[in-house]
Amino acid sequence: MDRIAPSRPRIIATALLSLAVAGCGSGRGNSGSVPAPAPGHSSAVPAGARAMEIPVLEGFESAVAGGTRLRTGQPGPQYWQQWSEYRLSAELNPVSKRLSGQGTIRYHNRSPDTLATVYIHLLGNLFSPRSRHNTDVPWAVEGVELGRVTAQGTELTRSGRGKGQGPGYSVNGTVMELRLPRPLTPGGKAELAIDWRLRVPPDGAPRGGQDGEVFFISYWYPQMAVYDDVNGWQIDQYLGNAEFYMGYGNYDVSLTVPEGWLVTGTGRLLNPDDVLSEQTRARLDSAARASGVVQVVGEADREPGKSTTDGRDGKLTWRFRAENVRDVAWATSAKYLWDAVPAAVGDPNGDGRADT
Repeated sequence: MDRIAPSRPRIIATALLSLAVAGCGSGRGNSGSVPAPAPGHSSAVPAGARAMEIPVLEGFESAVAGGTRLRTGQPGPQYWQQWSEYRLSAELNPVSKRLSGQGTIRYHNRSPDTLATVYIHLLGNLFSPRSRHNTDVPWAVEGVELGRVTAQGTELTRSGRGKGQGPGYSVNGTVMELRLPRPLTPGGKAELAIDWRLRVPPDGAPRGGQDGEVFFISYWYPQMAVYDDVNGWQIDQYLGNAEFYMGYGNYDVSLTVPEGWLVTGTGRLLNPDDVLSEQTRARLDSAARASGVVQVVGEADREPGKSTTDGRDGKLTWRFRAENVRDVAWATSAKYLWDAVPAAVGDPNGDGRADT
């Protein structure tokens, strides 16, 4: 059965944070001694003060009873997390400031529940005039434009929200409700495919934006909402000032930009020979063995054939792979300068050799 967490505002109060810090500071230190009260302050309990129990959510109690959580909040013996595999491709037009994308998501249901409906975040809808905001968003003139949407091999149409609607999808602010053609049983997986377009917001937008020359692109693709063992679906609206609860997954990302534009993104670049010039690759290789900073791309190198290869039809596609991460972002510009310096990072791939 699908479970939906109630929507609630995310409020972070400085007073509460200060109180928490004060509480931590009054605990026992390594020596076991308790600091004496400051001069002029009494340690007596104020009159009328009383201890209050911290309320425990019903969902947490159910998770403890079901073995997915311990009373401490740590994972229990029956703990599970959902998993997603993303294959995303997008093309940026720097002139129109538009991004067009196509993506498939293979969603693995590791929960013990059968899911008739799944939820997807369209965080770019923050910039839709129809979305709600908790901060000033003066550039909210255009959100995510959806194209073809399919699930389990069936093309879906946009319709109303809620049960009894049959297969289809609806959009409410930054949340997309997708009703599956066939319920997703425990241990099963469903493949979803979505085409979309959006306009990259101007510089000053929350967590991203562009100034016409440099594009920092965040929250740019349809992303699975979290379904967990305590609250079910986490489908709070993105209002502009918030933090995010995201699930983990693997990402294969292809990004098409004009030739001569450098791209930096989450994960590992898979095709350096296709996009980086021979000169850039040689300098980058030398940087891995250098003892100091190496200039990989200087001011005189910022053009096709120098910083990058010459692209087909004036474009290049950069491919990245990121594993076991909760999100991917990227940035691109024809104005970037690139310096590199080696850094020892241990042996993350486990091949017995230190990596740089």
